Amino acid sequence: MWERTFGGEGDDYAHGVCVLEGGGFALAGSLWSAASGDDAYLAITDEEGNALLERTYGGGGGDWAYSVIPAADGGLILVGGCALAPDRGEDVFLLKVSGMEG
Repeated sequence: MWERTFGGEGDDYAHGVCVLEGGGFALAGSLWSAASGDDAYLAITDEEGNALLERTYGGGGGDWAYSVIPAADGGLILVGGCALAPDRGEDVFLLKVSGMEG
């Protein structure tokens, strides 16, 4: 019925998606850029897949969002992984964002 692509200059990945109230979608994944490496990624679309909001989250290491679920208050919850420091390995993160503000 329709197809959309999201991303930028490098390797970008989708890891999770959920249907939002009203028929849109929330997409969780990671985007790569030369400036910041991998960053966790959230996109919110309408029911036709048109991007309404795109945000990245992350610090100096790699960050990846693996799943997204709607919160009871209309926000979204992202779960993923992050590499805070090269010698520390990877940690998990849990991030709550308010709906359309990301």
